Amino acid sequence: MIKKIILFSFFLFLSCSSKNLSSNLTLDSPMFFSEIIPETELDSIGFLNRKHQIVVTDKKGKILSYSAMKGELKHSIERPNAFPNGVNIIDDEYILITERDNHQVLVLDSSFNYIGRFGEGDLKSPYGITSYQIEKNKHRVFVTDNFNEGVLSSERIIFWDIIISDENEIVISEGRIFGNTGLYEVESIVADSYFNRLFVAEENTRGESKGSSIIVLDLESGEEIMSEISNFPFKNDAEGIALTGIKEGYIIFTEQSKEDNKFHLFSRSNLSFYKTLFLEDVRYTDGIATAFMHGEWYLYAIDDDKRVAAYKLPQFEN
Repeated sequence: MIKKIILFSFFLFLSCSSKNLSSNLTLDSPMFFSEIIPETELDSIGFLNRKHQIVVTDKKGKILSYSAMKGELKHSIERPNAFPNGVNIIDDEYILITERDNHQVLVLDSSFNYIGRFGEGDLKSPYGITSYQIEKNKHRVFVTDNFNEGVLSSERIIFWDIIISDENEIVISEGRIFGNTGLYEVESIVADSYFNRLFVAEENTRGESKGSSIIVLDLESGEEIMSEISNFPFKNDAEGIALTGIKEGYIIFTEQSKEDNKFHLFSRSNLSFYKTLFLEDVRYTDGIATAFMHGEWYLYAIDDDKRVAAYKLPQFEN
C-alpha cells in the first residue's frame, strides 16, 4: 500500500511538473524582422487582410505599412507633431489612427488616402483604439484617453457610433463616455464582440502603487467583469492586446520588459490563463496584432520601438 502511494505521488508530481513546464513556450523561428528605420518610435499595429499588410504607427510622426508575409516597407506617411498612437481597421477598408497631440482620430482608406477625422473636443490625450460591428454598416469605436495619467477618472474611455453607407459616406455620432469604472493610466483597448467583452490595459493599478493590470468590462453596460485576468500578477507594464480564433480562441496580453518581455495567453471563453510565450530576440513590446492567413495564425510585435517581429503561432488546443 505504501509503495502504491509513493508511486501515485511520483506520477502526480510528474503531471504537475509537465503542466508547469508546458505553461511557457519560446518561439525561436521568426517569419521576419522588419528593417530598422532610424529615428522611429514604433507603437501599435493593425492588419489589412485583403492586402496582407500591417499598419504601424510611429510616435515620432509617421504611419507605416509593411508586407505581412515578408516585412517589406510599403508606405510611409508623414504626420509631423501629431504623435500617432493606436491603430484600428474597420471593414478591411478604413484605417483609424489616434493622434495624441492632435487630440483626434485620423481616418484613412486602405490606400492611405485621407478620409477625415473625428474626436476633436472629446479627446485630450488619446491612446488605444478598437471597434466592433453593431449591425450592417454600423460600428462602435472606443478610444482610451490618458489625460492627467495617474489621476483616478471615470472618463477614460470615449466611444462613437460610425455608420458607413453603401456609397462609402461616413456619419459619426457625438462622442460619449463609456461606463463608470475609475481608471488611472490607460493604454491599449480591444473589443471581443463574440463574448461581449472589452479589455483595457491599465498601467497604474488602482493608483495605490505602481503596477499594471488588465481590466475586463461588459461591452454593453461597461460594468467590470471579475475573472482570473483581474488578479493576474503583472510585474511589468501591461501593453498590447490581441485576439486569436475566428470566434473562440485566445486573448494575448503583452507584459513589456527590457529583460523579461512576455506574451500571456488566456482563454477567450472562460478568461482562464493558458500559456506564456516568449519571442526570441524581441523585447520591450508595445503594440501587437494577430492575423489569420493561409490557414495559420500569426503574431506581430513591436521590438524595442525599432522594428516589427512576425512569428507564426503554434496550433494551440482549447
